[in-house]
Amino acid sequence: MKFHRAIALAMTLYALGACAATKLAPGDVRVLPYYSLDPPTWPDSHRVVGFAQAIADAPDGRPVKLLTIHGMVASKSDFSDEWQANIAKPLGLVADTTRTSVDMFRGYEAQLVFGPAPVGETTPQMTSRLTRTVWREPANGEPKLIVYALLWAPIRDDLKYRFFACFESRSEPTDRGHSEKPWTCPETPAARNTGSRAVINGGLKDSLMVRGFADAVIVNGALGDILRDDLALATCVMAFDTVANQKSLAAAPKMALQTSTMDRYKTQRCKPEELDKDVGLLSSGGNLEYFVLTHSLGSYYFLESQMRAHFLDPDDQLSNIQFQMFDRATVFMFANQISLLSLANLRSYCMPHPVQGTSNPACPNFRLQPVESWKPNGGGAMTDYVAFNDPDDILGFELPPHLADVNLGRYINVTVQNPAFTVPFLFRDPGGVHTSQQNNPAIIDALVNGITVKKPPGS
Repeated sequence: MKFHRAIALAMTLYALGACAATKLAPGDVRVLPYYSLDPPTWPDSHRVVGFAQAIADAPDGRPVKLLTIHGMVASKSDFSDEWQANIAKPLGLVADTTRTSVDMFRGYEAQLVFGPAPVGETTPQMTSRLTRTVWREPANGEPKLIVYALLWAPIRDDLKYRFFACFESRSEPTDRGHSEKPWTCPETPAARNTGSRAVINGGLKDSLMVRGFADAVIVNGALGDILRDDLALATCVMAFDTVANQKSLAAAPKMALQTSTMDRYKTQRCKPEELDKDVGLLSSGGNLEYFVLTHSLGSYYFLESQMRAHFLDPDDQLSNIQFQMFDRATVFMFANQISLLSLANLRSYCMPHPVQGTSNPACPNFRLQPVESWKPNGGGAMTDYVAFNDPDDILGFELPPHLADVNLGRYINVTVQNPAFTVPFLFRDPGGVHTSQQNNPAIIDALVNGITVKKPPGS
């Protein structure tokens, strides 16, 4: 009898955790005050368009495009399959049975160095992978939604396990990255910590550090430049595929996208500067055509890359022209870590104290550049960033107020409660809270049908 009561209690607690509102309440949606638009363009209310309206408004022959980017934990190309399916179900769309995938061809090798010495192999052997899925209207076969899923886990895990986790983690990474390329630790028994470890402590260390913040360190560090290049290459391939698709859709809408132009980038580097003559084909004008859906660390990965593309020197912006696709996009973020990780990217410029008899004193800290060298430029995008945040998510954070001073769009925080095992008032399963957004009906409703935000006070 006691056993049955325990089972019943556990099921009740799980059910409590799974109960979630089907729609967002007005008080759940909070937009950051907006100061930096010139001229101001804030209406009293603003509609964040969802997939249903975007697809309905799309001109003939112009499917809506979605880029998905994973964060921590994910390791396979199907990481966004459940997201896609739960979005497509209320839209009544069906997916093609075949997909197209391409591994990013970088065209270079990178020598890894620590201090004065080269370490390891000349370059990480793993590459990021872009997988395209086409969703169609079943009645007429016309493509309505094209999803590009960027898997960047292979290089992340290659670096992480070679230089850190193989000496700390108790679990072998036997299936990291692409499923056909299993990753195993090198034979370095002398370096591995063999001391006994408590089960809970070991689990926490593996979950939070090895499969968590180690990923953030890689993205935020110097090796993150390789990952940022992979994202630039992936968006470049997406842009060229979009241009080619528009030409083929104009000729035969029902048969288009059966094959892909992405294959040519398996053996050659995608060059964004070659988009210049066709950049007009990337947009249909005023219609919302592009979405981005990110999870966890992927949110920072995308936003930071978009900022770099916008605030480059004008002479370099042609090499990132593909990011124009997202200037009026909607970016939905699950469990983002932007406020935490942006701490590492705060920069300082020197304003030396006046020195008598010196008109332009040097900075006593030779590592800092003078404030006069700071020349902000770029910006001007009108991207909507919508961050879905569960207050109990240990690895998820609110979008910080200082983002409103970066001229890249609107920033909107949305409070949600994701389904997870729950002990009322005491505990909610961190894993479920952080990763179950696709099973939250309020989030799916917002993605499909959109949300309305009010003009924030002080804007």
